[in-house]
Order: sequence, then structure tokens, then C-alpha cells
Amino acid sequence: MNLQRMRRLDCSARQVEAGADPDSLTGVDQYDRLRMAKSGVNNMSLCWNVVRLGLVALATSFVLSAGVSLADAQAGGNPVTAASAAPSTSGSTAAASNPTAAGPVSGSYDAKIEAVGAGRATLSVDLPTLTNTVVLQLPTRDLRGAIVDARAGDTAQIEVDDALHPTRVTKITDVARPVQWSTRFWAMALSALGFALVLCLLTGFRPQTLLLGADKRYSNSQVQFALWFGAVAIVYVAAIGLRILYLGTDFIGGVGLPQNLIVLTGFSAFTFGGAKVIAAQKVASAATAQAGVMAQGAAAQAAAVNNAVAAQNAALPAAAAPMQPIALVSPIGVKTVSDKGAGLGRVIPDLTQNDNGDADLGDVQMILVAMAAVILFLLTAFHFLGRLEMNSQIVLPDVDTALLSIFGLGQGAYLVKKAALPLGQG
Repeated sequence: MNLQRMRRLDCSARQVEAGADPDSLTGVDQYDRLRMAKSGVNNMSLCWNVVRLGLVALATSFVLSAGVSLADAQAGGNPVTAASAAPSTSGSTAAASNPTAAGPVSGSYDAKIEAVGAGRATLSVDLPTLTNTVVLQLPTRDLRGAIVDARAGDTAQIEVDDALHPTRVTKITDVARPVQWSTRFWAMALSALGFALVLCLLTGFRPQTLLLGADKRYSNSQVQFALWFGAVAIVYVAAIGLRILYLGTDFIGGVGLPQNLIVLTGFSAFTFGGAKVIAAQKVASAATAQAGVMAQGAAAQAAAVNNAVAAQNAALPAAAAPMQPIALVSPIGVKTVSDKGAGLGRVIPDLTQNDNGDADLGDVQMILVAMAAVILFLLTAFHFLGRLEMNSQIVLPDVDTALLSIFGLGQGAYLVKKAALPLGQG
């Protein structure tokens, strides 16, 4: 392709982008027309790919949730792993393989409680290594106090005096009550519904306004903060509700946050605040620069307009009302305000493109990492709520260090990008 044709094609492409019909252009061959006609399709392909990626992530979360629910249902609503069901001491295994070993060997089990005896003096449990239910003695007051709220169907981590022929319990820890998957689902769903209702009442049934920036576009920093804060709040309220429903009013509150979860929440809040500070500084700098330019030409513009008004007044008949001088006011440079509304159809473009409609890698990676963190946390919390520990203080499930690192790097990259690019492009 020679230089003249390249220039002609570039000029024609600019006319097509401005709305011209490719067939009406002269000097452009059929191949060039085809390329320009398809340019709009190429511009839309990125948005469609982002939508498909979001749908795939959503479908994956549903599949994983269904898998967890099916596993819990097959286990009778008690999510006890095979590793925890096995004896935790090597001595019990040795005793089972060598009956002639000297003296009894204690064993530790994750046992299912079948019945609690009168006065909590005995405990009937099912042990993984024995076929029949075993009645065990609780010789001390501390052991009997550990199962004060226990009932049939609960689970407990217990240590017995003899792994082969247990007769009494020597230690009880982690007494918990299993929760069916359907109950967990409805607890989290009702918690989410209540959270949404509160937001609707606070915003006059326009909760989407909490996600819009000053330019009336969906803000990445506000959306990711709302997603993460909403996920933690939903799980927290669901945990408190299930504890009250299953364990009683004595277990109101007492739900804490682990360290990594607090740090990740801090990252989300810092990104929200940092993005607002960066945007405010950019707007202020643009306003100052624009004001300086306007001040230089304001007098000349006003004089020119007033001279034109005076000339028109001189040409009017004496009885006609003279025109008044016009004071020119130009807008100060600010970020482009979207006039396309705040409908749900604008969510994907606003979160993945800049003001010019170009895809923004920093925005895309940040919102995808935030969505992945929210989905993984909700799935982990769903499994965690399947076993309510009878402790006055519990801690919500933590996020792993890898997810914390990826989330922090994604948020940091977003803030650096936002600070480095000009207003409207970051």
C-alpha cells in the first residue's frame, strides 16, 4: 500500500467514525470499505467479551455452590471431612493393628452425638472406627459443662481413654451443630434482601446512585467497595441469624473477623477513598488551568460581543427595545458527564471503558479481581455456616494469602493508573 493510499484510507476511516456512509466515499476500493464497515463490529467485540467473561464467572459460582450443597446433602447436612473423621493420634492406629500392645491407647475423634444421658453424666456417640453406638462416661464437671447445650445430631471433637474399647471421655472440644444447605442458602438470601431493602430506604429506592460518580457513570472504586462490603455484611448477618435460630439467644453477637479479611476490607476502603482524592485533585487542576486560559480571552470576547450588540442597537428603529450586552460564561474543564442514564445496560461499559469509549485494562482487571474475591468468599462462608460452633466467640472464614495478595496488587495498579493518566482517561 503506497503512501497516498494510506493517507486516503486514514481520512476515509475518520469520516466513517464521524458517521459517514462508507459507500458514499470516493476513491476507496471495496476492500477498504469492508474494513471500515467492520470497524464498528470490532469496537463492540471487546464489550461482548467482557459480558461473556462475567457470565462465565457467575455460572462457575453457581456450579461450585451446587457442588458444595450436593456434598453437604450426601453427608446428611454435616460437612465433616474424611480427614477429621479419622482418629487424630497414631497410637490408636497402632493399637488397632497390634492388639497385644501394652496398655490402652487414647484416641481423638470427630464424633456424632446420638444422645445425652441424664444429668449429662454419659454421652452416646458414633465413632468412625466402631460399628455400634458407644456410651461414654463424663467423669468431670468440666466435661459435662462442655455439652450443656448439646443435643442429638450435634458433633464434637472428643478424646477417649481407649481407642479400641472406649469407656469414658477425657476431653471435649469444638461442639457444633450442623446446618442444612437449604437453611444456609435462605439465611444468606434473606440477609442480602434485607441489606438491599435498607439501601433502598436510605436512597429513596434508587440504590444505584450509590454506585455513580460525579460524572454520572458507574464508578469502579464505588462498585468494588459496595460488592465487598455487601458480601461481608451478608455473611455476618447470616451467621448471627443462624446462631440465634439454632443455638439460642445466648449466642447473639460474638462473630469476629479474621486478620486477612480485615486487611482485604481495608484495601477495598482505601481504594474507594484514594480514587476520590485523585479524581478531586485532577478536576481542581483542570479547573485552575482552564480558568487561566479563560481569563486571558474573557475581555476580548466580551468586548467583541458588546461591540456587535452596540452596532445592532444603532441599526434598530428608535422605538425598538435595544439588545442587552451578553456576558459570556464558559464551562470550566471537568470530566465529561454521561447523558446516557444510569441503567443496568451501562454497568459493563462504564466499568471497563474510559470516557472516550476505549477499553481500560486497569479498570477491567480491578473489577474482575474484586468479583472473584467476592465469589470465593461467599462460597467459603456458605460451607463455614454448615457447622455452627457452640462458642461464645467465633471468627468468620479467612481469605488465603494468595487471594489477599492478588486483590491488593489489583487495587494498587488501579490507583496508580488513575493517578498517572489524564482526566477522563483514568
